[in-house]
Amino acid sequence: MQIEHISSLTDTVSPYEKVAVIQAFFAAHPNHVGLSVIEGNVPVGIVTPEKLGVKLSSMYGYTLYQNKPISEVMD
Repeated sequence: MQIEHISSLTDTVSPYEKVAVIQAFFAAHPNHVGLSVIEGNVPVGIVTPEKLGVKLSSMYGYTLYQNKPISEVMD
């Protein structure tokens, strides 16, 4: 079995995109499973709505991270 048979394309974002923009994207696309974080043509991380939600759900999470680049909270 080849990887192309079990994988699917996903949207990509820059590692410099703000957390608030990514959070808004996931809010507007509730069935989206994640985004690949790409710098140039190199994948550098992944962000999922579940993990981002955990990071932002603490008492000051959104306030702390909203203006930071997604590279600070991605996997």
